[in-house]
Amino acid sequence: MSFESDQNKYETLVKLITNFKLSNQKTISEEFTLYKLPLWDVFAPELAWRHLTVLLASTSIISRVKIWFKPFFLKIKSFYLLNFSFKNGKSIEKFHENMILCLALTPRMYSEVLLPIVEKLAKQRNLQILILTWNNKNEAMWIDHPNIIYRSIWSFWGKSAKSKHQKLSLAYEKSLGKLFESNLKTIPINSVISISYNNINLLFRVLFRGYIPASLNQAAIAWEIIEKYNPKLVLSSDISDSRTRIYSLLAKSLNITTFEVQFGLAGNEAIEWSFFKSDKVAAWGNISEKVFHKKGISKDKIVKCGSPRHDILYNIAPKTVKNLKLRLGINFNNKVILLASTFSEPVHHKYTSLEVLKDMKISFYRSINDLKNVTTIIKPHPHENVKNTMTLIPKNNNIIYTDKNIDIRYLIMICDIFVSFGSTTTIDALIAKKPVICPAFEGWPFCEVFEKTQAVFTPKTDLELIGLIDKLIKNEKNVTREMFSYRDKFISEVTSNDNGDAAYKISNAILAEIN
Repeated sequence: MSFESDQNKYETLVKLITNFKLSNQKTISEEFTLYKLPLWDVFAPELAWRHLTVLLASTSIISRVKIWFKPFFLKIKSFYLLNFSFKNGKSIEKFHENMILCLALTPRMYSEVLLPIVEKLAKQRNLQILILTWNNKNEAMWIDHPNIIYRSIWSFWGKSAKSKHQKLSLAYEKSLGKLFESNLKTIPINSVISISYNNINLLFRVLFRGYIPASLNQAAIAWEIIEKYNPKLVLSSDISDSRTRIYSLLAKSLNITTFEVQFGLAGNEAIEWSFFKSDKVAAWGNISEKVFHKKGISKDKIVKCGSPRHDILYNIAPKTVKNLKLRLGINFNNKVILLASTFSEPVHHKYTSLEVLKDMKISFYRSINDLKNVTTIIKPHPHENVKNTMTLIPKNNNIIYTDKNIDIRYLIMICDIFVSFGSTTTIDALIAKKPVICPAFEGWPFCEVFEKTQAVFTPKTDLELIGLIDKLIKNEKNVTREMFSYRDKFISEVTSNDNGDAAYKISNAILAEIN
């Protein structure tokens, strides 16, 4: 049993439920398509990779109770967002007939992937870009340009959107009635995976009593925006986020072009790509293309461009490194080791032990604690409990903890050795030509994808990790010479971005779609 095999079973189960016919002979997907918005399809990827994964990993009474009460919390959150979120009521006085709708609901995905593309597109004279944000808390990353407009989605909540919300709510209640009139026990779920009907009922409760009704306000807002501005194209970088899928699937049903940009590494466990509905996707390279084919995406929908998040990692200027070190107060004579730290969620405990990750962090501390003329930077994961990590890797004069939300790409630029526990940022470090260590102690399966490439070091024990870091500090070039040949082979398959021009390629692909 592995994470990958479980994920693929969850995908199959969700697709089976998708096509299940209710008593009125409509499939669940058809019944919950309201005013051309396929609500079931909006949530299908999250249902497979997230909600099913969490549900089946929740075995304690407390965790089950939390899931049961989830719909109440979602409704409270929905009420708060509508009534207390920042609203900028300023209307868009002039909008161009050639408008691109850019979904920037997750700031990190926007800043690292979509922003470089937007910068290129904004240079087009007869093109306007409406960038939709979740709130206005990230104004620092906004571009001041006459062709770019930023708006929080909540700023569109008004009389017309409220009317649409009412229509959606009434239609949804009718569809819900059709669902519960049907005999759901006839869904052949056990032909795919061993799961009880109690779990299916709990899953349906979370979805149909929680997530969908709590998102109908967002659906009404999306309907309002798309109807009002009729964009030529909808641009997104998160295929699985239900918030963005509302826009892309509604646009698709109205014959508006939809364009996805791959954000993270895509392997066989990336089941969200099996629910791809858009017109085009900008893929990283050959590996992603093969995965996308396997997930059912036809070749004509894929454009291989590399990723804009990697553009800044090519041809790093010495001056940039110098300025970054000055900002962090790092001695220019010191070697720099960067740890992309991580955390373990309850869903991971089915595949590994929390103790394994703790042991690897302790081992890492032992390997760097006594090194002379070395500065170690710890970049916590955005969801990591930093206090817990600090008990394993105590902070001192030679160990720097950064803000967990800092852009790790800039830290990669200044490091001499990169260490991760299987993070996607490992790709960033390989592209930046850094020696990479992925500790793979017994019982930790999340480095396997990199271990197979031979492009990274994968010490299996405490002593191996300590010895490896000591060797790299003393004689890096001799130790990494052979590994870098594997690195070049792996990266050539991962990305089609040869010299940092992915944003340029993708912007041209977008323009080709709308011209």
